[in-house]
Amino acid sequence: MTRQEQCREILRGTEILFDRLERGESIEEMEIDLDIRAAGGALSESSHKVWRGWLEIIRRAREQGAGRKEVVTYLRAKAKELGQREQRDATGDHD
Repeated sequence: MTRQEQCREILRGTEILFDRLERGESIEEMEIDLDIRAAGGALSESSHKVWRGWLEIIRRAREQGAGRKEVVTYLRAKAKELGQREQRDATGDHD
């Protein structure tokens, strides 16, 4: 998986979590849900860590006063930047 694809995956996961927040779930409730899924085997250890990391991104953003729009805009810009960097690396263009 490329760095750009990883950023897109983070963006998708973050959007899902923001959807849950907007439906009234708290970050703590989502953490418990993820822990239960992982304990029950429905979520691999690596996936559990990834989802918990995405929740931490959201938690920190909210603590700094950022909302969904700011987080998603930042992640989209980061994915685009990484995609451009990968393209330059692939073509040998290092301007």
